[in-house]
Amino acid sequence: MLIVMELITLKKCVELEYSHRDIAKVLNCSQATVKYWLKKYNLKTIKTKKKKNTHCLLCGKLLKNNDRNRSKCSSCTTRIRRYRTKLKAIELLGGKCNKCGWTGNIAAFEFHHPNDNKLFDLSRMSNKSWNVIKEEALKCELLCSNCYKIEHTKYDKDEKFMKAVNEYYME
Repeated sequence: MLIVMELITLKKCVELEYSHRDIAKVLNCSQATVKYWLKKYNLKTIKTKKKKNTHCLLCGKLLKNNDRNRSKCSSCTTRIRRYRTKLKAIELLGGKCNKCGWTGNIAAFEFHHPNDNKLFDLSRMSNKSWNVIKEEALKCELLCSNCYKIEHTKYDKDEKFMKAVNEYYME
């Protein structure tokens, strides 16, 4: 069945800046039908652009070329992804220091590779899949920053260095 649309009705909808979808709802027909009759009567709807975010919601940085209408800048998006991934890796490894049992802020946790068999540094893991990160994290030992620094110190293991330190303080 062919539906004939009145020119007056279509003109009114176009003047009200209705989209094809809006006109179809008003006239109870499909968008294809609306498009057909608009073309037949040589009418065009006005394309309204969505208001694009101009500043990042987190840091306030100006968003340039925001064609995708994003609400956060790429730096903030990367920080969120890294934080979320680190949190997940910490939970995977038990959520506490393996040496002293400390629990607390995730910023104070380090991933220690005891066998020096690391493929990549977990702090630079932002663009890898969770399965790759998980495999690397399982090679690690979760340590708090204090235990991590103690584990990696060279000085107290070096007898010559410690002797020089002790002599310096004795003078």
